[in-house]
Amino acid sequence: MIGITSVNLTAQTTYPVGIFAKITDTQTKTSLAFHTYLDELKSKPEVISAQPAFPGAQSVALQETMFIKLQGSANYAVFGENLKASGHFEEVTIEYVPALTCDPSSQSCPDPSTTLEPSECSSPVNFNDPGTQCTRHIERMELPCAWTESNGSSDVVVGVVDVYFDNSHPDLTGKFLSISGDCREESATSSHGYATSGGVAAIRNNGMHVAGAGGETKLRGYCVGGGDCGLLPTTSLNTLAWEAYLDGVDVINISYSSNSWNREMIAEIVEGGTTVVVAARGDSHQEIADIDGVINVGQLTESGNYQRYDGGTPDENLDIAVPILNLHRLTSPLVDFSGYGSGNTSMAAPYVAGTIALMRAEAPCIPPAIIEKILKETSNNIPNADEPSDQYYAELNGAGALNAYQAVLAAKSFQSETLLVGPNETVIIENDVRSFKKVEVDPLGKLVIINSQIFMDEPDPSSHKTGFFTVKRGAKLIFKRSTVTAACRNGMWGGIRVWGNNDREQPDVWATVGEDEVLDYNVPVTTDDAGMVLFDIGTKITRAKRVVGTRSDAVPYAIQVDRRGGLVAGKGATFIDNGRVGEFLQYPRPSGGYAFANKSRFVLCNFKETSEETEKGIGFTIWDTDGITFDHCTFREFDHESIVAFDAKINITSGNVFFKSEEYTTGNRSRIISAVSTYPFSGGLNIGGVNNDPNIFNYAARRGAMIHSYGQNSFDATIVTECEFNSKYVGEGSISATGIYLEGPADYNISSNSFNSTANRIVGTITGRAFDTGVALNNTGVNELFSFSRISCNDMDDFYTGVRTSSNNSFVEILSNDFQEANRAIRISGTVNEKQGSEGRPAGNCFDSTVDTRISTTGTVSPFRYYIDETLTMPCEMPETSTVFEIKETPNNENNCNQNRPPLPNPGSKEGIKQARSNAFANLSANPTNEQYQDEYQEANEAYGHFFRGMIKSKLLEGEVNQAINYALEINAKEFPYELFGTYMQLGRYNDAEALLNATSLTDKKTLDFKAIQEINLEYLRDTNTYVLSPKNFELLDAISLEGTANSGYAKGLMLLTADRRYSVPELEEDVPKIASVVTEETEQVLVYPNPSNNTLFVELPNSLLEEGKEATIQIISVVGRVVHEEKLYNFYSRHSIGLNNIEAGTYFLRILPQGKPQCVKKITIIK
Repeated sequence: MIGITSVNLTAQTTYPVGIFAKITDTQTKTSLAFHTYLDELKSKPEVISAQPAFPGAQSVALQETMFIKLQGSANYAVFGENLKASGHFEEVTIEYVPALTCDPSSQSCPDPSTTLEPSECSSPVNFNDPGTQCTRHIERMELPCAWTESNGSSDVVVGVVDVYFDNSHPDLTGKFLSISGDCREESATSSHGYATSGGVAAIRNNGMHVAGAGGETKLRGYCVGGGDCGLLPTTSLNTLAWEAYLDGVDVINISYSSNSWNREMIAEIVEGGTTVVVAARGDSHQEIADIDGVINVGQLTESGNYQRYDGGTPDENLDIAVPILNLHRLTSPLVDFSGYGSGNTSMAAPYVAGTIALMRAEAPCIPPAIIEKILKETSNNIPNADEPSDQYYAELNGAGALNAYQAVLAAKSFQSETLLVGPNETVIIENDVRSFKKVEVDPLGKLVIINSQIFMDEPDPSSHKTGFFTVKRGAKLIFKRSTVTAACRNGMWGGIRVWGNNDREQPDVWATVGEDEVLDYNVPVTTDDAGMVLFDIGTKITRAKRVVGTRSDAVPYAIQVDRRGGLVAGKGATFIDNGRVGEFLQYPRPSGGYAFANKSRFVLCNFKETSEETEKGIGFTIWDTDGITFDHCTFREFDHESIVAFDAKINITSGNVFFKSEEYTTGNRSRIISAVSTYPFSGGLNIGGVNNDPNIFNYAARRGAMIHSYGQNSFDATIVTECEFNSKYVGEGSISATGIYLEGPADYNISSNSFNSTANRIVGTITGRAFDTGVALNNTGVNELFSFSRISCNDMDDFYTGVRTSSNNSFVEILSNDFQEANRAIRISGTVNEKQGSEGRPAGNCFDSTVDTRISTTGTVSPFRYYIDETLTMPCEMPETSTVFEIKETPNNENNCNQNRPPLPNPGSKEGIKQARSNAFANLSANPTNEQYQDEYQEANEAYGHFFRGMIKSKLLEGEVNQAINYALEINAKEFPYELFGTYMQLGRYNDAEALLNATSLTDKKTLDFKAIQEINLEYLRDTNTYVLSPKNFELLDAISLEGTANSGYAKGLMLLTADRRYSVPELEEDVPKIASVVTEETEQVLVYPNPSNNTLFVELPNSLLEEGKEATIQIISVVGRVVHEEKLYNFYSRHSIGLNNIEAGTYFLRILPQGKPQCVKKITIIK
């Protein structure tokens, strides 16, 4: 009987199966114009589908690639040209897949060769599969010996991409976990998919047909469609390979060819831990065959001689070859179950895939690149392959014949190595693949890794160095065009620890070559200098728990503190799916009074999170070290912050781009940058684009804030200039982001930014706004000394409220902003600067006709004056009349947008400034209603605060510690001496700071709260390594945080630092929160317990509490009386469930108010 099998692809015509279209850039992808175009595209009759080609991809290029499927009658070439002409796509590729021919197979069984070499093992496994017994192919691969070492595992899965599969073949019974793709019944007579599947995992020793290589290995099938004798393929090989990867298979076997493999897609599959095995066919895999971890398999005759797939075309980039020509293989059960035929590379690849499955069964964490290395190193020689004169030398050089036995033995014995780079030793790893247990670089040692793949073991709790690089003082670790990742597919390696010197300035590692800045590998260092880690161009770091930390572990705390200050620099490197990219600790030592700052810097780097495995990922945490800089970097999709800084001033210069999509947010606690201070006069945030090269924030999330700041009131603390804040409208009636949120004492200049959402709105009818608020202020003016604070010259478009103030913001001026498409341009509650503008300088805000309310006031508002141009030539600058503020006309002599922050006064002007303040106070005291004296006193206060705050900061930066303290001591503080306290804290003089707390006789709530917060802070600072926030202190800080009072910002900052606790950004709906009546003492009538599996709270209600037909109200109330959840109960339930997804961690009261019965109260603590 003659069966039909499909093994020959060479001479066949190819057919289009889809179009890959790379979107021009992310801005195009999120634009209204593109989404309109895409909707029109999908509606075309010839379009079957248009969707993301590679969902879940890490690479931006893959994320921005669409796959467009057309009807069979469509003209793909013309359609592709139209896509190119649209301007939305920078690259358009039509994928063509060949239809398979019909080659006959027979049921004959030729006599096995008698020239077989002896087996390499003493007792090879016997098998009784008649088809396999007909030839000696299995023995020549040394598979019977390999099976003595491994029978495979059902936990290992090979994905087979081929024409057709089903579960009906008796030699594949129970092997397929799933089959997907275009598995049309018309293709069921095709044998190609059965043949390749059988090579991987046909059941061995069952007395029928053939023996596959993989033993107990399982399969997943992915149907291309088409089949024998004229049926056309219908499915993209690229998308099927990606589907297999997302399904988590260990190996993908592709005994097929495409005209255009997506190299970036295959590289991401391999880097993700899946080995790709392809059947060699001339140059058909030239785009991918040289990727480490892609195994390109050639064919050998039964006697072991190489034979090209197509006699006239070299097989490029061969890795391994298999004696496969003329063997038995499975065929379609509709034709026959197996048959004898040519085989070709289509059958060579699956035997390699099955062998890899045996290796993975014994060593699950061997990565694909190491598998390729082992296969080559354990292979047998191919006759004449090492002879330069041989006609096949060019294509066989470096390749070998599969030896499955030696490959499995090598896998079983494989162990990651330990690398120690000694003092004054230089080690270069170049063009290599290595797997390490741990790496240490000693002082003055240098490790350079170029164009290589490095795999790291997971950390071992019993050995603190396992899974880590350790870079000691004076040592260098340099990466260029290299990849570092975890050895296990779903594992995480530890990261890099780099030691510094807390009392020494870091080396300069940047050099200028022409007009370019480059990393200087050869900067001279001593054993006292900081260790350095340099991530140079083309480096990619993935799946580290913490990529780099400036710390040393497992040594006494004092030594850990001494070793802070490791130097880290990056240029053109990429960091993907790491638990944390960088952790920078306090440097230099505060008590040293040093004038130098941290020189760590990142230029043109990419940081992103794409995987659920790194949920709650953070880009950088920076604690008490100033100077770290980011320049032209891209941050994407971190669940929490891209950058979070505690008591540290960071620099985000120009050209940085931040992305956050709705699916990567944590509700109204989301933010891109958090910059917080836990004590006065610390920290800062400098974000400023220059030369028309702005920093860009793209935020498509519901609620939350792009920039989130607590308590940053050092001189010139927060500067945000020339940035673009883009908020995407995400749904009907929804509220999205707040651009900038500042809470607690602050010193800020927010100017020349754009807040825009219109270009990103993709929903037609507007019932909501993309921006909740452009800039929101809450208690930024509670410090006694004046802080220069402005919101000026910003362009704000499409929001509920442009600028929103709550409580005391007594220093802020809101000047020369342009407001469009707003419900309310400026909404004021509480106190703002009593002069918005001044004589000769109008406020200058312009309110477009699309603004519903120009300036609104709510609650208790302190009176202020609002200055307008007396010529009244700009109607848009006129606000509504109000009984709260006075509108005053004035000449327009100054432009707010041309004003810079006042320079620091000369130190010699101190006495004059003090005297002017004293005189102004005397005049105002005698004439409290005199407007001129009011202005003079305000100006004198401003000059006084500006001078002393500025001089303290200036002297600290210069290392003039005693002078800084003297200026702080000289401040005539009516309240607690906050500036002096903050100066002591910055200098590490914790005993002096504590003495101030103990010495104060003030008993007002503001002072007592501050004292309580800072007592906790001092306890933390004295041993950050072992400190654990107690439940009592958690509850205390949480209560102050939720009160929204003067010190809530410091409390929130300390909660974020010590408990990783994030608080919501207040929204407009929360301006007047629902406050519960007084909560009585806790009662015991109700039982409460959590259900962590679905994040709910179960409440057991006693029978006496509710009656049939009676209703009750159930509330969850914060410790300050805010109702955070409320619902009605209308019937009797013995158990009630409350969802906690929208309720933050903290301490609350659960209160039940039954109709006609006493309330029931239970105190609860929610921990997340």
